[in-house]
Amino acid sequence: MSEGSVKRPQRIYRWTLIAWSVGLLAHLVWYVLQMCEQPPTDEVYTRMLSFQVMAFALTKLPYWIGALLLVLVLEFAAFGRIKRQGPQ
Repeated sequence: MSEGSVKRPQRIYRWTLIAWSVGLLAHLVWYVLQMCEQPPTDEVYTRMLSFQVMAFALTKLPYWIGALLLVLVLEFAAFGRIKRQGPQ
């Protein structure tokens, strides 16, 4: 890791958020595709995209948010400390 990126923890947080967003969207797409491959049922509403996204948001999204918060807290503890100057 370059010295410039360590001096700017906001860059690390931004890249973490971008990676988190990409992972979340990939998981959402995979989840919807998996649900579309299920055998058809009489409940037509369960095949709708809005229902699949809502089911994902209720069952998977809380874990993704918890993981993001955990990673950001760890990054803040590691990279967010301000070096204090001694008495001048």
